Amino acid sequence: FLSDFFPNGKYNLKAFNVRGIEPYPQGDLSLVFDKRYTPSNNGRFSLYAEVWVDGIKEDRLIVTGRLSQIKPVVVAATRLERGQTITPADVTLRDMDLFGQQPDVMTSVDQVSGMVITRTIDKGECVTRGEFKRAPAIEKGAVIKLVAKKNRLSIVTLGISKEDGYPGRPV
Repeated sequence: FLSDFFPNGKYNLKAFNVRGIEPYPQGDLSLVFDKRYTPSNNGRFSLYAEVWVDGIKEDRLIVTGRLSQIKPVVVAATRLERGQTITPADVTLRDMDLFGQQPDVMTSVDQVSGMVITRTIDKGECVTRGEFKRAPAIEKGAVIKLVAKKNRLSIVTLGISKEDGYPGRPV
């Protein structure tokens, strides 16, 4: 029943408890789980299962437990200093239990490559979206070439950028 909720990822059943179980008459036993169940984002579950014997409803059970969902997440391969531009060598993927982690953990090295870290992160620590910003194409104070064109006339001069510049945005 639970595997329907995690078709593409691995999960483990860490704890399992059934309340309400009692001896049932002999016969063709079947369990029918409540289809309204949705997994929580902390790994705990609680659901109802009806017990049917030879087509007759005998009981209703409460099933509780804890799950772990294992997926590769981006972690720091070395200590990452605030303001550092991240390269693929600075981070690595490691299988971790996503339950209990922040919801915005990164799952691909490509998501962070070329980004600038906004806080220091220790080796082995997960990285999240909120800890990165885009790296500027032009840094504040850099000498830049200014070009003004109109028809066949072109004027070129040097200037100093008063702010960080990003692709597609004016400085």
